[in-house]
Amino acid sequence: MSIIRIMFGVIIGGCIVAGLLIGAVRFPRVGMVGMCGAGAGLVLWVAYDGLRTGVIGAKRSRYERDSSPWGFWFYISFYTLIGAVVIAYGVYYLLQPFTQ
Repeated sequence: MSIIRIMFGVIIGGCIVAGLLIGAVRFPRVGMVGMCGAGAGLVLWVAYDGLRTGVIGAKRSRYERDSSPWGFWFYISFYTLIGAVVIAYGVYYLLQPFTQ
């Protein structure tokens, strides 16, 4: 990979991050919803991927749907609950008026 391509990618990525930060400063509610949505999306993707493949990992453990169903379904429900709570917090922050 050429150095120019790497530098170009870093510059574009830096501009994207700078734009997101400027947008979050100007519109803090939208920034918070975006941040919560991205975090919740990642957590919910882990639960979805576990359901799709039948294997979910937690810390140093690996739980398969067939061999250890209790651990598997616990972590699927745990990740789903955490994702729902993070989404709810983002929506609450968007709808709650500022008190200054």
